[in-house]
Amino acid sequence: MRSILILELFVQYLRLVEGITHYTTVTACNTAGLCTSVTSDGIQIDTSPPVRGKVQDGTDSVDIHYQASNNSIGAKWFGFFDPQSGISNYTWWAGTSIGSDNILNATMLHQNELAVIPDLFGHTGHILPLRQRIYITVMACNRAETFLK
Repeated sequence: MRSILILELFVQYLRLVEGITHYTTVTACNTAGLCTSVTSDGIQIDTSPPVRGKVQDGTDSVDIHYQASNNSIGAKWFGFFDPQSGISNYTWWAGTSIGSDNILNATMLHQNELAVIPDLFGHTGHILPLRQRIYITVMACNRAETFLK
C-alpha cells in the first residue's frame, strides 16, 4: 500500500456564497487504514460593509449645534448594523471639515456607541476652535473587517 502525505492544499475558483456558513473537514488515515476526521467551526463570507447609521454631536438625546465648553467633545451614534457578521468596532474622529481629523485623531472603540473626551486639551494638546463648525466622523467595521464611514 502506497501512502501519500499532503501538507498543503490549494483550491482555485472556489465559489463561496455570502451569508452561508462554510465548513472544512480534514480526514487523516494511518497506514492501517484507521481514519479520523475533524471539522472546522465554519466561516461566513461577508463582502458588504455595515449598514449606515446616524451620528449625533454631543451625548444628549438630540443632536447639538452649540456647546459652552471648548475643551470637551462627545458624540453618540445608533443604527449601524451588519446582517452577515455583525459590528466588530467603531472608530471616531473629529475635524473642521467633513471627514478631517485635525481636532481628534482616529480612536477605535469596541462596541461603544458613545464617546466623550472631557479634557480635550489634556488628550490632544489643543482646544476646540471658536465659531467654527466641528464635524464628527464614525466608521463602523464588521467582523470581516469591511467598513463604512
